[in-house]
Amino acid sequence: MSNATHLLVWTAAGGARHFREGPLPIVEAETLARLKNRGKDANVYAAMPAEKLDAWLDGPTTAAAVENWGDAEPMMTNSRGEQIPARNVLGRIKLEDQTVQMMTKAARAMQAGMVKFKFDVWDEATTYRDILHANYGVKAGGSRGGMKLHSYDGLMRIEVSSADTFTFGPELEPARELINQCITSWTEGANSNLKTLVDNAFRVGAGGKIQVARVLELRTLEINDDRWATAMVAINDALRVQGSRRYIRFYERKTIEAPWVQIALDMGSI
Repeated sequence: MSNATHLLVWTAAGGARHFREGPLPIVEAETLARLKNRGKDANVYAAMPAEKLDAWLDGPTTAAAVENWGDAEPMMTNSRGEQIPARNVLGRIKLEDQTVQMMTKAARAMQAGMVKFKFDVWDEATTYRDILHANYGVKAGGSRGGMKLHSYDGLMRIEVSSADTFTFGPELEPARELINQCITSWTEGANSNLKTLVDNAFRVGAGGKIQVARVLELRTLEINDDRWATAMVAINDALRVQGSRRYIRFYERKTIEAPWVQIALDMGSI
């Protein structure tokens, strides 16, 4: 189904009305209207739903009518949730609002496309895995683990993997208390590096969460103290599987001897 639903329309200074034939996507029509309104001619441009065109052409012939073709006066909502008549909002503020809304809609569309792409790649990869297993009379297992798929010429590679993500349950609190007791009793002879390691392990990171890897690092320390041993048991008991994440990475290289280069799919890397 086409998403071309809007027309670019304009009113000349003398009141004559015009429109561009052929519907456009709303984002494209709004962009054209903004660009043309920045020009130096006396026309007033706007994006209009195609089904409203006849009513607008037959309406009052004023230059301002193109901006007020609806049944009610256009309103804008400010950051306090108040409705403000659009005619009372500064032009540069309107332009900023239109720009942000247009680009955010485009970002949402891009995100939706990336989500679909990720699921499509995952489905294709798992379908290949199922076919491969069936070829040997074996039923494929769950989605754990990963695969590396290569092009025949050896210049492209896809890596598909799945990994569990973890969090901690309430047992982490008594573990922290036991470790604090150990640190307190060792204060005089405690290694400062050990205290720093413990402090960092329980430090809250981004999003108010404790970093799992740092806490689990404490289990690698060999310390002869019953309280410490009990704390490590509590940490193990606190560990919870929160969910599973799917990772898909694409690589390419110019020649067989060249190093692999990952294809960046996040905006910060482009």
